[in-house]
Amino acid sequence: MIRFGLRLALASGREAFVRFVVIAAAVALGVGLLLATVGGVRGLNAQFSRIGWMAAQPSATAAPADPVVWVHRNDYFGASAIERIEVGLKGPNPPAVPGIPRLPAPGEYYVSPALHRLIEDNPVDQLGARFPGHEAGIIADSGLSSPDALVAVVGRTPGEVGGIPARARSRRSRTKGWRSRPPRWTWCCP
Repeated sequence: MIRFGLRLALASGREAFVRFVVIAAAVALGVGLLLATVGGVRGLNAQFSRIGWMAAQPSATAAPADPVVWVHRNDYFGASAIERIEVGLKGPNPPAVPGIPRLPAPGEYYVSPALHRLIEDNPVDQLGARFPGHEAGIIADSGLSSPDALVAVVGRTPGEVGGIPARARSRRSRTKGWRSRPPRWTWCCP
């Protein structure tokens, strides 16, 4: 069948051959654009699923968990922006977060590998003192937008987190999943 179609296209003259080539090129271009679009959407979905927890929007199918007071804000060190997430646990069963085994308790914090290296390379009073307590661990790649992301998840008491400007409180309801107000971004430098 393909041979017959090619023979008709080539035997009908130069004009038919040019038309055949233009149609084949248009179909190839359309298929390429379709594949690029599908690949881009899948890539963005994967990216957003990795960092969606930072916006306090855990899955509605997650196991029931205790409420958490949650603040997401930006901090700066030199020209580098640090995403700082302060959490206040209100019970022994907090929600699971990708990249860390558990949310930090007051006096603990988790940092990304890039922020860990930055803290080690600078004097404690310049950067390390911004995070109260001790480092509980490193955030795995599954919870970061990129390997170079500067992210800190800092454990505080609910009262301390509630007093931070631009707070966003997240509570879990057994029937409706997470309800949250989107966080307002603030710039702060301790």
